[in-house]
Amino acid sequence: MPAQMTPRPLQPVPAAPQAVQPSDILHPPPSALRAITGTDHQGLSDQILNAVSAALCLPEGAGPAARAEAAAAAMAAVHGFAPRDPVEGMMAAQAVALHHAAMACFGRAMLPGQSAEVMERLHRQGASLCRAMAEMAEAIDRRHGLIRGWTASHAAAHDGARLAELVDAGNTAGDVWADTAYRSAKNEAWLAERGLVSRIHRKKLPGRPMAARTRQANARKSVVRAAVEHVFARQKGPMALVVRTIGIARARVKIGLANLVYNIKRLVWLSSKAAPA
Repeated sequence: MPAQMTPRPLQPVPAAPQAVQPSDILHPPPSALRAITGTDHQGLSDQILNAVSAALCLPEGAGPAARAEAAAAAMAAVHGFAPRDPVEGMMAAQAVALHHAAMACFGRAMLPGQSAEVMERLHRQGASLCRAMAEMAEAIDRRHGLIRGWTASHAAAHDGARLAELVDAGNTAGDVWADTAYRSAKNEAWLAERGLVSRIHRKKLPGRPMAARTRQANARKSVVRAAVEHVFARQKGPMALVVRTIGIARARVKIGLANLVYNIKRLVWLSSKAAPA
């Protein structure tokens, strides 16, 4: 005789979060549009802010005041990215939406009655959204093209030995991009110890053709690294930078001044892009 199975009581399904209504968004005055969304166009600004507003979620039963407060906070978050043009405004809106989606996943994972499997899945989804948000913020920063850190060494020094000096501990990004000169077992171990992901180009094995997958991976990395090569091309081309000095101290001064001039010119160009027509 088969054993009788005792049915398990059904756990209550968590209430679905309530979306913020587009009508809850606060419409900033025309004079503040560019500072918030990167554009003076009223219609585009409304679309960007309404899209962020619609991506927010609040607990069921939240009143109009709570929805309006959440929409205002999201608008402040977009403003915090300081977008300089409509493209950066849209990217900032996507980053804010990804952040709220990640927080919603983490919040639902902690609701009572969730099984371990559901909690794990929600945590994975939240972590994935956090990584996407970080990549979006990094993409916005990458578009500025400013020199944030540099070092100089004598010609006999190997570039790969300078990796620790170039990696900024205050940078929240988890990926490190560099050319093949920085690829070594020591550098790979150093990055792994600090929880950083190596995106350093891989070298071709001596006497053998480069594998197709390695060539394709290096090509994808070059898309990111091209921004750094543009700086070198600018300094060696239009700026006609040539370093021929006696002593490393003079070389550092000359390179430092060249980097400063490049940043000033780049900032003038970025400011002209953000200036009203």
